[in-house]
Amino acid sequence: MRIQLEVPETIANRVRNLMKEADVKTYSEFFGYALTGLDWMAKERRQGRMVVSTDPGFTQVKELSMPILDTISHKAEELKQEEEKKKKPVPAGA
Repeated sequence: MRIQLEVPETIANRVRNLMKEADVKTYSEFFGYALTGLDWMAKERRQGRMVVSTDPGFTQVKELSMPILDTISHKAEELKQEEEKKKKPVPAGA
């Protein structure tokens, strides 16, 4: 599959800098890593978990905030609520 993107130069520079820092040779490899990370983060948020970073002593914690993850989390919660409603028995005479 071929994907073509048009991004501002600032984003292109960020991609190139990260690729250089991580010794990643191709855009395909880079986006594969990025997608793996996003998949993992989405899975965690679907399960109601937060995605955080912490220092080695666990004294400072920062939560990652991304609109795409918030959307995935909200949709997962809505689906869970719908499934819970289906599981509730209908009261007799209702």
